[in-house]
Amino acid sequence: MINYKNKAINLHAEVYGWMYRALEEMIKAEWHNDELFKVWLGRAEFLVRQSKKLHNACENDYSKRALVRALQLKSEINKKISSNA
Repeated sequence: MINYKNKAINLHAEVYGWMYRALEEMIKAEWHNDELFKVWLGRAEFLVRQSKKLHNACENDYSKRALVRALQLKSEINKKISSNA
């Protein structure tokens, strides 16, 4: 069973790793385009949902880290939108 959990975590990293990196880059960006940030907020919400599914299935430190990071990214995108308003 542990092997399947490790495979699930590795697959999550392969499939969604680009999205974590893209969200990090969007947060660093100095753009003032709320519509673009709202699109990426939708991506962050999707990433949170997927990370929750992973954590519910695996419940270990790696899945928790993925979920916490997704929640942090979503929060930071929300702050960007709020600061542009």
